Amino acid sequence: MCRIVSAFVMTSAIGIASIQTPARTTLDRTALDQALRLARGSETERRQFHAAYQIPTADPAVEQLEVITEYRRMVLIIEERIATGTWSYAVSAYTAENAIAPWRNRLTVRTRIRFHPQNAYPRPPEFYLYVGDLPTRLSPLKTEMVPQYAGGSRAGSGTLVRGVVEGIFDATAVAQRRLPITLLGPDALAVRNTIDFGSLR
Repeated sequence: MCRIVSAFVMTSAIGIASIQTPARTTLDRTALDQALRLARGSETERRQFHAAYQIPTADPAVEQLEVITEYRRMVLIIEERIATGTWSYAVSAYTAENAIAPWRNRLTVRTRIRFHPQNAYPRPPEFYLYVGDLPTRLSPLKTEMVPQYAGGSRAGSGTLVRGVVEGIFDATAVAQRRLPITLLGPDALAVRNTIDFGSLR
């Protein structure tokens, strides 16, 4: 039986992480300037910053489980633009602020999943991501999955090897509360970790 992770109506919890969401859900000018400086900083500084948002998991099917707050999203956007040579994002808080507009008051849970090499899925299986517990648990406003097939083949023409699953939540609905993050999938282990988001932005 394949041990894999998936999306939309499945049976086992593969990733559960207790978090306290950050107090800030809207960036002011000071936060924007700080994000600009961080994104322009050294590789070591940026690596240390992002590492704090990584949630360790003992499940070998889960390569990475992380949370992206609005502030971290800003840093990621600026880093990406700088890497592609769009230097206006590195010097202009106004330009960077416009880029973050679609992510205002949004909290993203991102999971990178490794599928069993002998799986027979013709397309990505379904999954569920939740924040909180019943009866008040929150479903994502939007869920996305980007599949990766062996050898870069197209969907349905190769073996599904990995997938990036993202659940986008209303940050104002979970702000300043300690809540579990749950990813549901078939034939998977339950993993529980605790991360203190009170020290993160």
